[in-house]
Amino acid sequence: MASFPTKQEANTNKGYFVLALGHRNVQLYEGDRDTIRPVNLKNFPNDMVNSLRVDEYPQSRQTHTIASASHGKGSEGFHEQYDIRSIDKKMLKEFFRRVDKQIHSYLYKHQHPLILAGVGYELAIYRTVNTYPHLLADMIAGSTEDINLQDIRKKAWAIVGGGSKR
Repeated sequence: MASFPTKQEANTNKGYFVLALGHRNVQLYEGDRDTIRPVNLKNFPNDMVNSLRVDEYPQSRQTHTIASASHGKGSEGFHEQYDIRSIDKKMLKEFFRRVDKQIHSYLYKHQHPLILAGVGYELAIYRTVNTYPHLLADMIAGSTEDINLQDIRKKAWAIVGGGSKR
């Protein structure tokens, strides 16, 4: 015989979404107290380089000599046509806009809270482009590349379920 949740259990088993962010392997998850699963959306932009069609990702600075060693001191100057951090931030912002646009209609159908997971600066960038009104202030901090799905569920439930880490 099937066991149905009591009214109190049903009220405490809140649904939620977790958006695991990064340069690669962006993933939307849907979960509740006991389960979590990946949400597979058509044409979901889960990799920045592929999504933005980046041919050449900025890797290093170019250097050149400013004064020769015969003038007493040899010095080396840096020549950059762009600031790598600034370019990365702009690229991430555009990439996260695409992610937000893609998940927007799916999230609105459900109206569950959204929890961000990832590295601090990436989460801050995503917050600037987010259009979903149920984005929570609490987040799952740290790299999500090697995190276990059940660890994400436990951390997310601790946020939406009032601290219960079942």
